[in-house]
Amino acid sequence: MSAILRDLRFAVRALGRRRMFVVVAVTTIALGIGAATGARRAGGGARAVRARGEPGRERPLDSQTPAFGPPIPFSRVRMSLSTRCRRAIGALRCATLALIAAPAAAVAQSAAADTAKPLNVTAAIAYLDASGNTDVTSLSVTERLEWKRPHYLWAQFVNVINGTTDGEESANLFAAGVRGDWKPRGRLSLYGLVNYDRNRFANIGRRFEEGLGLSYMAIDRPKHRLTSELGGQFVQQRDLDGVSDDFLAGRVAELYRFTFRENAYFEERVEYLPNLETGGDYRVNGEANLVAPLSRRLAIKLGYVVRFDNRTDPGVEKTDRFFTSGLQIAF
Repeated sequence: MSAILRDLRFAVRALGRRRMFVVVAVTTIALGIGAATGARRAGGGARAVRARGEPGRERPLDSQTPAFGPPIPFSRVRMSLSTRCRRAIGALRCATLALIAAPAAAVAQSAAADTAKPLNVTAAIAYLDASGNTDVTSLSVTERLEWKRPHYLWAQFVNVINGTTDGEESANLFAAGVRGDWKPRGRLSLYGLVNYDRNRFANIGRRFEEGLGLSYMAIDRPKHRLTSELGGQFVQQRDLDGVSDDFLAGRVAELYRFTFRENAYFEERVEYLPNLETGGDYRVNGEANLVAPLSRRLAIKLGYVVRFDNRTDPGVEKTDRFFTSGLQIAF
């Protein structure tokens, strides 16, 4: 009984959000009831009439004696009434089914509207367990914005990690970036990006990256999506001691996404960044995320990030690992 009451409350709320639909449905039902009632009355009055000049005596309408107009065959009247009744009953059935399906239709329309909107913003706050240059458990905050058009994509992201242990800062990482994609036709597109990051415990005071490249969508299916990217970028880097290093780097990246159902997916990114001026100097960034929705806007997100730098300063670890578990909110 409680489930039925919940369904009824949900139906009332959904109908309240679709007032125009309610007006049309109620009008349709009213017209159907009116047509059925009018047909019933016409059927009752067509059974017999009093013939003129003969009070108290009733004759059927198929008689040759005129009543209130030309004689009407009874079979014709019966056919007309039957047609009206069928149409009225059909209208009532359609209106009833429409009212029953109203909540589902309202939810479907809302979901379609959310899916089709060009601007998507997500924010996540997660419990973080880091290892490598810092061993700490803290909180991580991530924000991502995407603006999609038929041939363009503009994206922006921010990632902040900051933690303290016994009153001393034990984690300090900040990363932000913007990216634009232009897709004229087919599977090939052109991208440009600008990134900034700072990682105190990896001895990175600041690092800027400006890059251009090509992106090719090798697989584009409802559940599977695989994209490969190839490009180059200019890197300006300064460590905490003030030593600067500017160089050209290549970029090879791969992005795979598997969609279980709407808003539930697994994605994996791998990025290889070789220094084109110094042999043996390269970086590898890897990230894997699993997202499971709790509602239309709230989801659980599990993530694992690996950052590897093959050439580091003395006393600095080559690999940093981050495991995150938290909530993601879509706006």
